[in-house]
Amino acid sequence: MTAMLPRQAVDTLMIRCCEDCATMFAPDTWACTSCGGDDLDWVPCSGTGSIVSWTRMHPDAVPPVTVPGCMPHSHDEPATIAIVELDDGPWVYASIEGALPDPGRGQARVVFRGHRTGGRFPAFSLGRI
Repeated sequence: MTAMLPRQAVDTLMIRCCEDCATMFAPDTWACTSCGGDDLDWVPCSGTGSIVSWTRMHPDAVPPVTVPGCMPHSHDEPATIAIVELDDGPWVYASIEGALPDPGRGQARVVFRGHRTGGRFPAFSLGRI
């Protein structure tokens, strides 16, 4: 089962927040691992973070996925998939658009750019934060 994002989440990165202890979680979380509560609310997050790990996927390895209400996205070129540690705390899977992280430059900072049709993950791009 997948957590349903609120309608305004197309342009804003929404994450889950425990109503009981205020711990923040990734969007696909259903219960609080800190206090055991199951009352999680949707809250907007900063949309900034750091790449923990990333990889490039060939276009043939990325099946098309249609997400209602999301912006179009092309699979004509390799996709960069990453794990992003949000400044708000949780880690999320993400699609990285544009320039690739430079492995020799240390921690790569990213900014949320939206949700894309055909993409399974929120889109981020490298940025100065």
